[in-house]
Amino acid sequence: MKYLGISEKENPEQVLTWLKTAGVKNATMGMGWCAAFVYSMFLEAGLKSYSCNSASVATWKATWGKEVKTPQVGDLAFWEEYSHIGIVIKIEGDKVVIISGNYSDKVSIEKRFSASHYKLKRGL
Repeated sequence: MKYLGISEKENPEQVLTWLKTAGVKNATMGMGWCAAFVYSMFLEAGLKSYSCNSASVATWKATWGKEVKTPQVGDLAFWEEYSHIGIVIKIEGDKVVIISGNYSDKVSIEKRFSASHYKLKRGL
């Protein structure tokens, strides 16, 4: 939550740090960084062996966890045919609350959709 609101425009150094942490050698602004944000948050939480060392949503989709239908806090949520990734932080009724990077070019919370809107994956 401490990163909520950090944007590419106002804090490009932080975004570049997340990209580099996730293994992007020539990180530049304008690159997608939602998966790099997820990876960096897993590391910060001490979950290195639990994470996927990648800044690619497709790599997380292909290699991380198992698909589930019922969300739990800590699950990953993919939307728009796996073009974006975020972390489930809360369930509010039928809505799933997700934090993600690079949502409207900043770290944001999304809570408009039910679980059926997302592909959900849980770590093993």
